[in-house]
Amino acid sequence: MFEDFVGDGGLPPGKWAVEKIRLRDIGVKMKESKFSEAQVVRILAEAASETCTNAEVCRKHGISPNTLYLWKRKYGGMETQDVRRLRELEAENSALKRIVADQALVIDATGKVL
Repeated sequence: MFEDFVGDGGLPPGKWAVEKIRLRDIGVKMKESKFSEAQVVRILAEAASETCTNAEVCRKHGISPNTLYLWKRKYGGMETQDVRRLRELEAENSALKRIVADQALVIDATGKVL
C-alpha cells in the first residue's frame, strides 16, 4: 500500500518525514488501540500486583504478552494523568514536525527556483 503512494519506496533520507505527512494527509491511518489510557494503566497496575501472573492478566484482558511488555516499557510507573500528558506532548510534537516539514518544502522549492 505504501508503494502505491511513493513509487518504489526509495526515498532519500530527508524526504521520509515529508512522505509520511503526505500519507497521513490522504487518509492512511494506523490502527487505533481498543484500550483507553486509563484501561492500560489499570491493566499495568493489575499486572504489577502480586495477586496474579502476567499470563493470567493477558488472558483476562485478551492481550498478548508482547503487548503487555510494550506497555510496561512505554507507560511503566505512570498514572492516568501522566499518560494523557504524554499523548498531548506527542500530538504537539507531531504538529511541530509537520511545520518543520512544510518549511523544508518551502526552502527546497525556493532553492530550486533560484
